[in-house]
Order: sequence, then structure tokens, then C-alpha cells
Amino acid sequence: MLHPASVHEFVFRKLVAKRDQRACASIMFRNRIIRRHRRNCDPMRLSRRNALSTCGCFAIMLSSSKLGLADDDNYQPFCASIPNGRVSLAQTSGSTGDAALDGALIYETRRIRNFFNVRPGVRILDDSGSPNAFAIPDALISGTHGTVLLGSTLIQSELMNHMGGLAVGGIVAHKCGHIVQFYSGIVNKLMQGETTARLVELHADYMAGFYFGVRSASKELDVKPFATSLFSKGDWAFNDPRHHGTPQERTKAMYAGFDFGKEYDSTVMQAAARGIRYVRSA
Repeated sequence: MLHPASVHEFVFRKLVAKRDQRACASIMFRNRIIRRHRRNCDPMRLSRRNALSTCGCFAIMLSSSKLGLADDDNYQPFCASIPNGRVSLAQTSGSTGDAALDGALIYETRRIRNFFNVRPGVRILDDSGSPNAFAIPDALISGTHGTVLLGSTLIQSELMNHMGGLAVGGIVAHKCGHIVQFYSGIVNKLMQGETTARLVELHADYMAGFYFGVRSASKELDVKPFATSLFSKGDWAFNDPRHHGTPQERTKAMYAGFDFGKEYDSTVMQAAARGIRYVRSA
């Protein structure tokens, strides 16, 4: 009987079970995991059924303070290009097609959005042509601020490459870091005088590391899987507007945020300011 200690362990073990065609097929196993997630989501218990039907799977409404939209709302999507810079709700899905994986993603996404005090809608995107994920300021779902788009192929790739649920959680944290940038004006500050998205992306890596660092302060986390994931997504396309930073720069930025979150009792915006200073000196 599996008793995963966290959603990350659950996702990884779920994949192993799927490979040898055993526990993943068990409805009782799935229901037991979902019930556990539901218990762990105090103060508002997470109902998978309500989340899937009422909120479009990942568009869970979270309480947050109002964030002022920066003056320039002509943003480019991060972390990659979307044709014409726009995507419609019809191009996305509310489910990965796997109820157990949906439950794990809902749980982790809710925790990350609460941490960053943002409320984007989160949708699944068909990225079969090129595995990726995006953050856009457009609210595809009413009542949300911005949208995080997770590629279904990317999610499966992270799991199949043994990077596990922690890497997937890191990707969501990175995207929520972009949402913070959009609604605080940080993205404009970081793009000033720049011809690539490098500083914006490294800053989001820093913020994702900060998220894990704060969590690790109370319970030690091994972020090597996420570091490996970031390393594999670095590039040397220095003149490409979509340049994200080299593999080394990306992992260093994440670890810098991780160390800051673990050592200092800081707010998200204090970490964001520290992250700006870090990426400008990197």
C-alpha cells in the first residue's frame, strides 16, 4: 500500500505504478489519494469533483489582495512564443485526461498560488509539436488574474525522465513567478534596455527557488530534480528574443532563490526585489 509523503512523491510513484500496470488502475487507490489531498487542503477543503466541474479543473478561485496591473499591458507570453501572442480558451483543456494526475496538479497548484498570493487560471495546452508551458497576462477564465498554460507533453516528459512531480511543481512555481511579474510591473523593469527575455526568465527561476526554499525551511526538500529540469531547458541563443539564460545561469538563479527562501523570513515581494538585484548582477 502506497502512502506518499507529498504530492511530488505521489506523482512519481503513480508513474512507476503505471509502468508496471498495477496500482494506477485501481479506483480505490485513486480515491484514497484524492481523499488525502482533500484533508491536507485546510482551511478550504479541496473537492476534486467541485474543482473539475465548477472551476474548469485548475481554475480554482483563491483569495488574494488586489494587484495593480502595470501600465504597459502589451506583454509577450513567457516562457515561449504563442502564435500571434494570443491563445483562446477553446485551444486549452481543463484536464490532463488522468483524474489522479489532475488531483495532484490541483493540490500543488493551489498551494503555489496561495504562496505567491496570485490567482491565475491554469489550463492544459496541447504542446505535442514542442513541449512547453506559458504564462500570459490574459485571463482566459472569468475572475482570475492571468493564465498559466501547462503543456500536456511537457508534464509527461518531466515524469518520464524521472524528474518527477517536484520538477512539475517547479514549473508551476516559475509560471506563477511570471504572474507576479505581470501584475507588479517587474516585467517592465527587467525588460528595460533588454533585447531578450533572459532577465525575466532568470527572475522567475529565482522565485521558483524561493518557493521551494521557504518550504524547505520546515521540511528538507531535494530540489535536484528541478535543477536538472532547468539545466536541460537552458540555451545559448544569446541573440534570440526568447533567450532564457544558459543552463548554468538557470540553475544558479534557482539555487540563489532557494537559499534566500530557506535562510531569511521574507515576503514574496521582498524576494522579488532581491531577485531583481540578483539577475542584474548575474
